[in-house]
Amino acid sequence: MDSTQLQAGLEYLRFSDPTSVFAAFRNAFLAIERYPNKAAATFQKLLGSDDPIARLFGAALAVRPRLFIDPAFVALAASVEDEEVVKLVREATEAPLPPWAEWNGSDKAG
Repeated sequence: MDSTQLQAGLEYLRFSDPTSVFAAFRNAFLAIERYPNKAAATFQKLLGSDDPIARLFGAALAVRPRLFIDPAFVALAASVEDEEVVKLVREATEAPLPPWAEWNGSDKAG
């Protein structure tokens, strides 16, 4: 899936039900990309949601390889008491990183 498909899907969710946690997905994605210093609050909102899909989305964003992966975000996602989220985080952290990504502030290498 390329980023235009993801953006289109997030727009659809935002307009389908503007009051749901899904409406915040697009903004969460953009906030994490553009304002990483505010990302922890975004992750906490998604990971603390009552909806399992929102929790999975938050975990996926936390472990998604960008230029670097912040271990604090990964730890935040791993702390969620949701079996699927913990499994997603475990699988993502055990997989090799893409060549452009690195662990930031950690001894873990990809």
